Amino acid sequence: MNIKKFMLPVLLILTAVSSALIINSCDIKSPIEGIEVRLNTFTRETLVGTYFYDAVSRNAVSQNVKVTFTGANASKIVDETNETKTVFTAEKGILLFGIQDGTQFSQSSPFEVTVKLEASGFETKTEIIKIYSKGVQSYDLFMNNSSTTPQNADEGTTTAQTDNSGTTQTDVQVTTNSGETTVTIPAGTDLGNLSGNITVNVTTVPITSQNVYIVPQNLSLSNNSTIEPAATINVSIKDQNNNSSSSLVQISLGGIVNPRTGTEYQSGETVGFFMQNTTTGNWEKVGEGTATSPAPGTLGKTNKTNVIGGA
Repeated sequence: MNIKKFMLPVLLILTAVSSALIINSCDIKSPIEGIEVRLNTFTRETLVGTYFYDAVSRNAVSQNVKVTFTGANASKIVDETNETKTVFTAEKGILLFGIQDGTQFSQSSPFEVTVKLEASGFETKTEIIKIYSKGVQSYDLFMNNSSTTPQNADEGTTTAQTDNSGTTQTDVQVTTNSGETTVTIPAGTDLGNLSGNITVNVTTVPITSQNVYIVPQNLSLSNNSTIEPAATINVSIKDQNNNSSSSLVQISLGGIVNPRTGTEYQSGETVGFFMQNTTTGNWEKVGEGTATSPAPGTLGKTNKTNVIGGA
């Protein structure tokens, strides 16, 4: 009985408090009353999802990727708040961006933008993205891991000497392990600021279905034509102080399949050699060779950037 007497006043008090809350709730003003709420989200016309993968393993890039858009259309790239933005950080291998509403493009006149990709442990890569229609679009971009050797890579290295002026005293020649590629630095070549002992490395990678992603997917030339890649070629010339040379060298390349015919280059066929302009993303022809029995001839190139041989 004493318990009931004790509980009754408590229940009455709680009821009174609840009633007061119910009555007074009508006087509480909404914090957004009179305020127009607008959600600034992705453009509804065109949304682009970009996904970043390791070119060899095909796994998603786990490191943050710095993505920089350049070119005439870069000012039309927007972020998730519809603000113009040209530099993004992609996390967990994914980046979403939009194109400003009202931007006109089509199959015959695509939206084209140059994108530069930078991530720890990966080679910096410049590529052109072309978007042909509005709506939700998806693009896969592949990056080359600096510590991973592509499948079928053919490598070779040699050492040589220069005089005090950085000039080679004799022909310097290096051949890859397969014997298919030979790089020659003729005697008397001025290697610029290099001096003393030099090391020459060459790596060629025939492009096959297994390693096709080590090259950009849009190999565009400035005249709007495209390249069919046959092989990548990289030459490095350094001295003991790690100085690099951009002097021209001669390359003899064999055993490479013509991507347009599906067979090895035959005697008399021409293979073009292309180097990327890392500012525009376009590729420029830097030389060509004529196949002889059935290896292509020689070309001049610098060692600053990978060269792609193709048709």
